[in-house]
Amino acid sequence: MSFLSKMLPIFLIDYVYVILIYVSIAFWLAVLIDGYLLPPFDAEKEKKKSTIILYIQVMLQLALQGFISIVIASLLHNIPSPMQNIEGYGEKFSEWAIIRNGAIINIILFTLSKTLQGRLHILFNRFVR
Repeated sequence: MSFLSKMLPIFLIDYVYVILIYVSIAFWLAVLIDGYLLPPFDAEKEKKKSTIILYIQVMLQLALQGFISIVIASLLHNIPSPMQNIEGYGEKFSEWAIIRNGAIINIILFTLSKTLQGRLHILFNRFVR
């Protein structure tokens, strides 16, 4: 059996494991941020804001979500894989670090954040018309 055919199932199982954790955490973070920390999105109110205020709010929310995802990814980086040490799999593999990436959390937070998407849509429309 070749190295790749041995490692591919291990990478896949580890990827599914990490994705399940990241998606679950990101989902609940999006609920917390959009549902409790930020006021409900009101498009009419947002449209009345100046472009600079809207831009600052978007950047602050992106920064907050990015910071949160980095912190969570750092914490989860220390959680061992259930596949750890099978066929030598572990931290020494570049794939191990790639799948434990905060970008996954960021993407899910962005996808679920109706406040951020709404603000970005309003801001974007101010420049493309």
